[in-house]
Parts: sequence; structure tokens; C-alpha cells
Amino acid sequence: AVGAGSPAARRRAVLGSLALLAACGGGSGPGGPNVILISIDSLRADHVGCYGYERDTTPHLDALAERGMVFEAAHATSSWTWPSTASILTGLPADAHGVTSNEACTLNLSLDSIAEVLQRSGYSSAAWSCNPLIVPERYFDQGFERFDHHPSEFRKSDEVMPAALRWLEAHAGARFFLYL
Repeated sequence: AVGAGSPAARRRAVLGSLALLAACGGGSGPGGPNVILISIDSLRADHVGCYGYERDTTPHLDALAERGMVFEAAHATSSWTWPSTASILTGLPADAHGVTSNEACTLNLSLDSIAEVLQRSGYSSAAWSCNPLIVPERYFDQGFERFDHHPSEFRKSDEVMPAALRWLEAHAGARFFLYL
């Protein structure tokens, strides 16, 4: 039996909560809230305005935080990109999703990603990856209808935001999940 505190139980709780959230409706789109997940590799929370930093370093994130949900006790599951991103997308710790080394850096297709769970609940989904490690060749595109990436270089947000904003405008009347 799987205990309530086990990784599998926590994963079911996270994915179940997302599915419930999607099913309950919330005001963003028809029948449910829209979800925008912004993942910034190596960003220090103590230098972000919505977390109390006094300098105006993150005005756009701060404005979005005023309208959205801010997680005040979020912690990385790993110190590096592949396992942390796999955990964000699956709700699993590294030892459960298996992305643990350079030799094991591909997301397992048998695992459900948040994009797949939301897609089954009627969400459209898209991702813009600015990190050359987060690419379809490593199956990080699981469940996304659109996955924009560059396989060999980091991109700045101003390189991807025009296309992401066009996608948002095109999906304004629908429930959507956007990963940036």
C-alpha cells in the first residue's frame, strides 16, 4: 500500500488538485482558471519584488503576481535544471521520475505531465523554453500542443514573448496552460 506521505500519494494529490481546479472553474476561461507557469532557472527569490525585494528588478513579474497566485514556500527538488524541471512538470521527486544524471536526463513517456493532465480536462497548452536543456528530444514537450525551443542556445524573454503573447491572444476565450 502507498502511504499518504509517499511520493506517489503526493503526486496524486498534486495532479488531482490540478484536475479539480480545472474542473471546478474559476473565472479565467470557460469552465476553469487559466494557468501560466513561469520557470526561471537560477532566479533568487530574495531579488524579486513580490517576495519583498525593495529594488525594482522584476516589475512585470510583480504585476502578474498582483493578479495571480504567489507561492511563498516553493523549493527546488534539485540543484540543477533537468531534474527540477521534470519535477515541476510531473509533481514527482527526482528518484520517482528518474531524471537524475546526464545519462538519465530524458523524461519518461509513461509519466503524466501537468500539460497532459490539463489537456485531458479541456485545456489548450503551449510552452516556450528559453533553456536549451528543456527540449522535445528529452520529452519535456509531453502534452503540449505547441512547444517552442532552441536546441543549442539560451534565449532571452524578449525573443519569445511576442509569439507567446500572440498565442495568448489567440486562446483568450479558451482554457489554457502556458509554460514559459
